[in-house]
Amino acid sequence: MKFTHGTRRRAAEYEKDWVQRWKDDQTFEKSVAQRPADNAYVFYDGPPFITGVPHHGTLLSSIVKDAVPRYWTMKGKRVERRWGWDCHGLPAENFVEKQLNIVDRRQIVTSSDQPAPLDKDGQPLPTISLEKYITKARESMVANSETWQGVIDRIGRWVDFEGAYRTMDKDFMESVWWAFKQLYEAGKIYEGEKVLMYDTKFATPVSKAEVTMDNDAYQTVTDPSVYVKFRLVDMNGRPMAQRDDISQYNYVILHGYTGRNDKNFIPWLKHELEQRGTKVQAPQLPNTDNPTEVEQVQYVLDHVQFDENTVLIGHSLGGLVAMRVLEKLPHKIHHLMLVAPAVLRQFYQGSDDIDTKTGERKRFIDHFSYDFDFGKISSQAVHKTILQDNNDSESRKPSMQYIAENIGATLCKTVANKRHFVAEQEPFILETLLANEDSDDAFLLAWTTTPWTLPANLMLAVNPDMTYCEVKISKGAKNVFLISGKHAYASREYYPHLKQQLEQQGYTVTIIDHINPDSPDLTENVEQLAQYDFTHAHVVTHSLGAATFLKYLQDANVTVASLTMIAPAYGVSNSNDEQWKQESGYVDLAVDLSQVRRKIAQRPTIVYSDDANVLNKGFAQLGKELGAATQYEPGKGHFFTAEKSLAPEITLPLSEKLILAEEALERTLQDEKHQPLDYDVLRTFPGSELVGKTYQPLDTGSTWPDSDKIHTIYAADFVSHESGTGIVHIAPAYGEDDFELAKRYGISAFHVIDDNGYYTDGNYTGLEVWDNNKFIAKDLKEKGAVWKIEYIRHEYPFNPRSKQRIMYRAIPSWFFDIQGQKQLMLDENEHINWFPSHLKHGRFAKNIKQAPDWNLSRDRFWATAMPVWKGDQGTVKVVGSYAELKELSGVELEDYHRPWVDDITFEIDGEKFTRIDKVLDCWFESGSMPFAQLHYPFENRQKFEANYPADFIVEYIGQVRAWFYYVHAVNTALAEIGAFGPDCQHKNAYSNVITTGVVAGNDGRKMSKSLGNFTDPNELMDKFSADSLRFLLLSSPLLNGEDFALHDKDVGDVARKLAMIWNMYDFFTMYAEVDGWEFDGELVDPLSGQAISGDEGFAFPAKRGQERQLDQLAAERPEATDIATVANVVTNPLDIWIISRLHELVAEVEKQVDAYNIPDALSPILPFLDDASNWYVRRSRRRFWRSSKGAAGAEDDGDKNDAYRTLHYVLVRLSYILAPFTPFLAEELYHNLTGDDESIHLKDWLPAGAVNEQALLDMARTRELINNGLSLRMKQDEHQASIKVRQPLQFAAYAGAKLAEYYEQIMAEELNVKEIRWIENLDEHLADYDVTEGVIKPENWIEISKHLTPELKREGLMREVIRHVQSARKKAGLQVDDRITLQLTTNDEQLRQAIDEYAEAIATETLAVFGEVHDNQSTVTVEGAELEIALAVVK
Repeated sequence: MKFTHGTRRRAAEYEKDWVQRWKDDQTFEKSVAQRPADNAYVFYDGPPFITGVPHHGTLLSSIVKDAVPRYWTMKGKRVERRWGWDCHGLPAENFVEKQLNIVDRRQIVTSSDQPAPLDKDGQPLPTISLEKYITKARESMVANSETWQGVIDRIGRWVDFEGAYRTMDKDFMESVWWAFKQLYEAGKIYEGEKVLMYDTKFATPVSKAEVTMDNDAYQTVTDPSVYVKFRLVDMNGRPMAQRDDISQYNYVILHGYTGRNDKNFIPWLKHELEQRGTKVQAPQLPNTDNPTEVEQVQYVLDHVQFDENTVLIGHSLGGLVAMRVLEKLPHKIHHLMLVAPAVLRQFYQGSDDIDTKTGERKRFIDHFSYDFDFGKISSQAVHKTILQDNNDSESRKPSMQYIAENIGATLCKTVANKRHFVAEQEPFILETLLANEDSDDAFLLAWTTTPWTLPANLMLAVNPDMTYCEVKISKGAKNVFLISGKHAYASREYYPHLKQQLEQQGYTVTIIDHINPDSPDLTENVEQLAQYDFTHAHVVTHSLGAATFLKYLQDANVTVASLTMIAPAYGVSNSNDEQWKQESGYVDLAVDLSQVRRKIAQRPTIVYSDDANVLNKGFAQLGKELGAATQYEPGKGHFFTAEKSLAPEITLPLSEKLILAEEALERTLQDEKHQPLDYDVLRTFPGSELVGKTYQPLDTGSTWPDSDKIHTIYAADFVSHESGTGIVHIAPAYGEDDFELAKRYGISAFHVIDDNGYYTDGNYTGLEVWDNNKFIAKDLKEKGAVWKIEYIRHEYPFNPRSKQRIMYRAIPSWFFDIQGQKQLMLDENEHINWFPSHLKHGRFAKNIKQAPDWNLSRDRFWATAMPVWKGDQGTVKVVGSYAELKELSGVELEDYHRPWVDDITFEIDGEKFTRIDKVLDCWFESGSMPFAQLHYPFENRQKFEANYPADFIVEYIGQVRAWFYYVHAVNTALAEIGAFGPDCQHKNAYSNVITTGVVAGNDGRKMSKSLGNFTDPNELMDKFSADSLRFLLLSSPLLNGEDFALHDKDVGDVARKLAMIWNMYDFFTMYAEVDGWEFDGELVDPLSGQAISGDEGFAFPAKRGQERQLDQLAAERPEATDIATVANVVTNPLDIWIISRLHELVAEVEKQVDAYNIPDALSPILPFLDDASNWYVRRSRRRFWRSSKGAAGAEDDGDKNDAYRTLHYVLVRLSYILAPFTPFLAEELYHNLTGDDESIHLKDWLPAGAVNEQALLDMARTRELINNGLSLRMKQDEHQASIKVRQPLQFAAYAGAKLAEYYEQIMAEELNVKEIRWIENLDEHLADYDVTEGVIKPENWIEISKHLTPELKREGLMREVIRHVQSARKKAGLQVDDRITLQLTTNDEQLRQAIDEYAEAIATETLAVFGEVHDNQSTVTVEGAELEIALAVVK
């Protein structure tokens, strides 16, 4: 064929043209049909959701799905490529429901009497029958498929759209039924109940894979993090604080060294205990300044009465006396408390034996023995406690720790400075005593980020091996305000006594009377309250004081710690002063109590008695609206009396006791500014002590199950101290760990939320769960059940389809027994080649290891109906085919979707069977795709079984957890049980996997139309080309499973690099047209001289043009026996090199694609194009110039022909290499170079061919030497100047092995030197020559002379002149072979000399003859001198 220059088309033109031509010629169909059926290559085309739209991500997998099959087709395989549609599942239903304006799935009704759901305004929403809904769903699936085909065609993918399988098709669903029955009967599917991911918008469980496969499945949300108080109760359900008093115990207090029974805290403690009705003995021990153990112990035994209710307290040295006494008692006591016991001698440090008062050695040291029988001491006391002050001596701490560990005592530490507990009052001792005697009088503090689950709390969990603490913590500030009512009765009668009590506890107490208390004015007194700082204070009001404070609090920007209202008079009055009632502002006062409640940190309290009716009604209404706790004290009226017995019993919530893990103390006990709170550790104990105790349920109004196992504390090893409080709230219906723990103890899940996410029980009935999560937290805080609310930002799973939060919910369902086949799945994974390889034993294997049993059932509509019928006696019947169902029921359907299949019933042995109203997870359908697309086993049995497993699959990395996993699970299980026939050799469903990354937008974020961070694929392909987009994606990190941000400029860069092919093509056709070079013979490998054929023996229909004369060749090579073959062998090293590079490239591409490593297959292509264009073509340019032998500067015409043959061969072979990856470019290039009407995509892959390794090595070394030499030319420092390449230099020298003259000539030309010298002995050369311009490496050392002679300078000027003339030719629009008349004029003498001296060279290089001419004039500057150029074409 002949070649015509300038006929190359733009990609946007030829790509669309080839799409149509392939369709017209049925090229794809031919590519399949011409390959034998018994040589199949099978790949599974994972079906996209039919409701989606094509985007860069789906195009990426489509490109791979096209490239790999094209390659294997060229390798001789029969590759059927059948498109598939995933028509079922949530994406499809979501799509349909948007079309139908369905906002609540309850609008889809299965019967006419089903009530319509209500909207937010309480109005009924329109409903649609399930039949109409399913009909609409099917219509939508069919209509949405056309969008895809245009884009898939545009990207160049060959696939059978017309024969596409659809998961909604009757045949496909029957195969799914068959698989379900096979697995059920093999025991791999079972019915059960588990906690699953649940979507309340769609009212169905969802697959974890579906939720987690997208990067945006987890979203950052702000949720309330609540600390919930659960009050311990006794076995009768009474709060522990309501137990009997401690009068049953008798207390013994032993003082310490140099102490007395009337010193330090002993008198105060004795008084406090006696006030509580107990008997206290505090003996004065003998000889306290010089005590002996024997004397003091015996004195105690002789003078103190002990029984089983004794509490023995020993302070300091008295602690050692107490332990020795306990050893000698004949019976147990109730409690041993050691208050800062004296240091055991083995723990003495420094001056511990010195009395700080006298400076002398402590006298008792030598009179006390320290060899205690700790085991007996431990057994002699039911309770053992040691009090430790953290500011005590450093030796005392390890000593106390030692004692505690040996007697099994609880070590209680206080963070306050107790100074060895020698103060006159030590409340910590009393509090610890009372806490120990009523040890459970505390709240368990649990932490949760899901307050919406609290109405379903049934259990608490602790870790029995963790250490827990009971702590006392102040509530609010140390300020108390006592506000009187009308007439200021309270401030005169019982406020003063209350004030005294509180001040003794360290509180600052302020009593506030009304201005003009007998006739107060509301406004005036509210203004008075504004003068005080109530921040975090405790407030007590009496009567009218409540109304004043409530009005103040409504408008104030303050939060109080607590509010206790005694007989509050709010909005009402029983006063007889009618004028005051009308003018004061108190009567009929209305306050926004909801706003007030938010400003009270704890649940307020109302104390009331037998008051006036009008006031009692007010108490009730106020308590209801504030959610207050009420305290009724009978017979006390309005609390106006001064009698102590009739005063209100006020217990302010000044402090509380909390139980939590020791490790959680610091991070938990903080205020809202994260500053530490003051607290005392009353005791520490193991978590096992809490196990089995019961607690008071939360006030959520829930209808609790009738079970004595609930609201109890259980042990759980999943409880840790890493977060939370070490106490875990358990709602079995809404957590996986919760459910399993409850199941272990026989507790069923308790649901308070319906399928659609609305509360059905308790105080929150009718509220939507996600809208009210924060409300529930605040509501429980106002009721006093929540200790603290914080807000955290964390990642939470959302369903990408519904944009709804995921709920974890216990649901009865049907499950695939993944646990039973995990090892099989892992074993079969070993037979799969993964790319990238790290996924094999990484993400995929880990996903298998961590996978739960697979929930197969869904509570939806548009999906394959579960083929399960249940009898009215509980029998289960699974149906595996339509024929089986017809045999059972006599019914045959056209459509086996709901609702039609729901109507089918049948009887077996008198038992009536009805289908369960569940559908299958669409991932089970997708997992069934390998056989269901062929309607196996009902059709195509031999075809499927002969081609199982598939050779190849590809999808993006999210499918590692999804489609890859589910296909693997379903098919390995079926293969294992023999469902695929007895000859099934491999159980794995596929042999090779390519996993791609995620295509991101140009800003690195997910592609989004709203963000505008990507260009539409069609626009991008039209602008640059589909091939450049394909090549970029295939060669990007995406094919290594990594994410990649797609920028338009990257596609443009690839397009420009691929354009090097067309640049070479243009160069080739330009000279081929001029010379009349034709391609009219076989495609011959120029290295071997042999014709090229494909793997299947397909011969290229080729001819060969302009040969050398065979007789001349025979004369030149008399030794040749096959002159025709010899005639085809190239001898030019440049040709040998580029062909070897080409063959090397073919081998590498083939090797990597065979291994499914697409990026490494493509990575050498662009460097090869650069070598071919910028080295081979550039170096061969002179070889293509028209010439005749004997002419000056002429090139050999035989060598020219070899250059044509070589470049043509390289370009044709490139079309083969690129065919799988850039099919349009390959087709256009192949057609333009060969004239073959048959598509290149119907050709066989051509073998690599021979490689001349020496030519590759020599050329590589030559180019390396050249690069080093050019660097030396450009090097500039104080010793040398930079010299541009056009300036000739005298010589360059190199070392190492000597290169052939050809390569030395290339070096001379590229370095522009007159001479290339070879240094045989580099060491000698370097010894005689101080090298400043050389690069010293054995094989690439080179030096270059930069000395410029006048002759060299003139030659350099000549080169500059030639460059400017060639530029002028180009500007004048001349053809490459146009000869010209040239006139050069200059006034510079040196430049004129250079032109005269090199006139012939200038004429030869520019195809010129010198003469006078006036056309195409221009003026340029050469080394500072002006040069006028004029030229015209010779006619």
